[in-house]
Amino acid sequence: MNGAGDARCNDGCRPGGRDRRPHLVALTEAASETAAEFSPLIGAAIRRASLRLAEGDREILGLRLFAGETFAEIANHLNVSEAAAKTRYVRALRRLRDELEKEGVERY
Repeated sequence: MNGAGDARCNDGCRPGGRDRRPHLVALTEAASETAAEFSPLIGAAIRRASLRLAEGDREILGLRLFAGETFAEIANHLNVSEAAAKTRYVRALRRLRDELEKEGVERY
């Protein structure tokens, strides 16, 4: 095969691929723990907003914000370049902020 089919197979077939990362921190679980430090209303908004994110967004945010991984480590786990990891993180963070604004949580 060539083209897009190869990329899909490579993502799922390479050693250490997407399904082989038991070390990941689930964003919704971590968000629940972190949210306990805030008011119950803010905590609930964080949980709801994080649940509306795509799995990939939750994954990269969890790795960076809660597991404390560097962009180099994230890039290694996701089998992408460090620049791609940074870009994905920034986009995921933007989507989380958008979801939080829908919940009525304003930036401070």
